[in-house]
Amino acid sequence: MNKDLDMNKIVKVGIIILCIILVLIGIGFAGTKIYNKFIKKQDKMETTKAKIIKKQDKMETRGLFDDGSGYTDYETDLMANDMTWQDDVRLYYRAITNSNDYEIYKSRIPTFPEVSEIDFDKNFIVIIANENYRDLDEIDMEISNVYADETTTNIIMKQKENPNMDDITNVWYAIIDNSQLKDNIKITIEHKTFNNENIIEMSKLPMDYSINTAIEDGCFVLKNNKVVSPNENQLDEFIEKTERGETSFVRVYNLSDGKIQIIDVNFENEVFYVDKIVLGEEKKYHNTYKKLEKQEFPNGNYKDIKYLFYGGRNQDRQDILVIIQNWLED
Repeated sequence: MNKDLDMNKIVKVGIIILCIILVLIGIGFAGTKIYNKFIKKQDKMETTKAKIIKKQDKMETRGLFDDGSGYTDYETDLMANDMTWQDDVRLYYRAITNSNDYEIYKSRIPTFPEVSEIDFDKNFIVIIANENYRDLDEIDMEISNVYADETTTNIIMKQKENPNMDDITNVWYAIIDNSQLKDNIKITIEHKTFNNENIIEMSKLPMDYSINTAIEDGCFVLKNNKVVSPNENQLDEFIEKTERGETSFVRVYNLSDGKIQIIDVNFENEVFYVDKIVLGEEKKYHNTYKKLEKQEFPNGNYKDIKYLFYGGRNQDRQDILVIIQNWLED
């Protein structure tokens, strides 16, 4: 009798444990399905620069640039004559809703999905293409999410968690549920975010953000290329920290010609992440670099000090963080 009772207890406990496991699996599956429920398939490819996202395979073809002849002009370049350019992310895109238009792209890149796989009665396909140098945090990107509001299909792209920094992907696609098709398309690239203590997000700074307030906030402050911060060596100290490999941050406030430019520089894992805005203007600029140097340049009887970034999206150029001309008269 006792043995039967013990066996019943064991069976009940086993059933309870099994139910808990199934519930947890169901929750995990549901979370994955909800997050990606509108993306039926995605891939990337390299078209001499055509990579696709078939759960992340890669393939090579000349693709969108020409019709196979090796000659490229406006008529043969689909990016130029058939795709839409989005300036803020420097990418082309095209939403295709029928097989006739799709076959043009399929003929260029045979590794694109078959028409039957897309099922245009239920889905559409978005093709995204790049012909520019990318920032260090835009190498080996993927389409991570798609959602729609009343007027716009929003496509979110971001770098993989463990990116292949040798990746040269320049074409992505996603097969998307027709419920997400709107009149407009907007691509957003999600860059790395930093939580710097007691720092107001630059886009939320007021138009009347003053020099004194910026100094109180710990910014490195310049007015017409002259340092007005109490610590003139702040940028040098920042560079020293980065040379030791320390995660570091500095905000530059630069007032010139009546405009206030804010530059945030974060350093982490050997990369400088730089964001810039001019207060009162909507556009935000994002760049990444491998090195920051201080250099002196003769300017007549004086010397200018320049802080220069190297190793950005174009390896052959340098970009200026600030120019300091403390010899100038007020």
